[in-house]
Amino acid sequence: MSRIIEAEPIEAQGRTLRPLVLASGFVRRRAMLSGEGAPIGEVEGFIHMRPIALVEQTPAGQQRLPIRDANAQAILRLLLLIALIPLLAMLVVHLFRRPN
Repeated sequence: MSRIIEAEPIEAQGRTLRPLVLASGFVRRRAMLSGEGAPIGEVEGFIHMRPIALVEQTPAGQQRLPIRDANAQAILRLLLLIALIPLLAMLVVHLFRRPN
């Protein structure tokens, strides 16, 4: 389950800032009977919240300012690099292999 939540507006220097957050989570419920026949309940779950944008409201109008996740972008670039290096190595070996 994912949804965008709009936080409370912040007033600063004649403008209003509203943070937007992407919230995703999971809940699991279980009910069991103990050896004595008494019901036992269990609930577990998590929620992850990630800021995605700020909505700036000024007298001139409204503007959405995206928040970029620099860590996720860096990890994605590293994963692509890790995948490309062996492919390039195989290509070089194939191109420079001497015919028998």
